[in-house]
Amino acid sequence: MNPSFGIAAFRSRTQVLRMEEALRRAGLSAGVVATPREVAIGCGLSVRFELAETPQVMAVYRRLNPSALIGFYRVDGYGTRQIRLSPLQPKCCKSRCFAPEAGSLQKDLQSKNEPARLVDKRAGMA
Repeated sequence: MNPSFGIAAFRSRTQVLRMEEALRRAGLSAGVVATPREVAIGCGLSVRFELAETPQVMAVYRRLNPSALIGFYRVDGYGTRQIRLSPLQPKCCKSRCFAPEAGSLQKDLQSKNEPARLVDKRAGMA
């Protein structure tokens, strides 16, 4: 089985590259991967990071403050037919402020045939 890892999905490729660069400057392992289709919205690229480094990744995200975040997700089985995607919840926040349910944005778009109205992911953070 493929190892698990985290991704930060963005609507902008520029934001993906900025986040990756910021993570590398902070000494964290990061790379750019294709966004799993279960996220269903965005620029098609995400920043990959190690799950063990999630608290540091969240700290870099807060410092960088990018405006195009879709969410943070845990990915299992990447590159297989049985990929699993689950939202990551930071310990500082009990709500799912960093990741809507996988596929929920796609379902909303299909049912309404209009652009998704994304909530500011930083709202309500301590």
